[in-house]
Parts: sequence; structure tokens; C-alpha cells
Amino acid sequence: MNLFKTLQVPEAQRYWIRRARVPICFLPGAPKTAVDRDGATLIDLLVDNERIAAIEPAGTAASADLPAIDLEAHHVWPTLIDMHAHLDKGHIVTRTENPDGSFAGALQSTAEDRTHRWTAKEERGRVYRIAEPASV
Repeated sequence: MNLFKTLQVPEAQRYWIRRARVPICFLPGAPKTAVDRDGATLIDLLVDNERIAAIEPAGTAASADLPAIDLEAHHVWPTLIDMHAHLDKGHIVTRTENPDGSFAGALQSTAEDRTHRWTAKEERGRVYRIAEPASV
């Protein structure tokens, strides 16, 4: 078995990804198929215009009129995103320049901004401007 083979994604707008092994924690609702000892199940994914349009138990949504990729039970995971914010540093980029674009420059610029501008009232205002849109 070649673990590093390249899959050819169909150029079609709609296609199936067959026999994808997915941890059930990533699936909405209860799994409709057997779950293996690692907590994963086999599914077929219908891709339409680069988005997942349907999730079906593997082999149940046969559609010979659409192209397909067979993953042979290899894993599929969603893109993991580091969604975090530095509330204390929010909204200072427009007033505090990072002179060389480096991490050290960012630390230095933030330290200077903190020394000259940060007060409890000012920081509360910045945190509110970050959090308020997310609360609706």
C-alpha cells in the first residue's frame, strides 16, 4: 500500500469522496453506521462547488453519474483553526507599528504601546470593541 499516493480531485463542480474515515466527534448528530474501535466511521461526502453538500454512510448514496474519489478508508478531518484572540492587544495595530515585521518587533512595539497608552479604561474599550460584535 502506498501511503503517499496523490489523489486526483475531479475537476467537476459536484463529486463524491467515497469511504472517508471520519472521527464521529466531527459529524453532526449520531453516526448512521458502525463505529470502529478508534471512534471513527466510514462515510461518503458529496462535494458541490467546493463545499460539503451531503454526508452519507459509505456506499449508501450511489450516484454513478458523478465522479468520485475513493479514499480507501483513509482519514478525513476538518481544517483545524487556531481561533483565539489577544484581547489585551486588540485594536493597537493601527497605532503601533511593528518596525521590521518580526516577532521581536511585535513584542517591542506592544511593550511600548502598553507603557505609554494602556489604562484600565482604554483597555476595557478595546476589549469591548472586539467582543461586542461577537455577542450578536
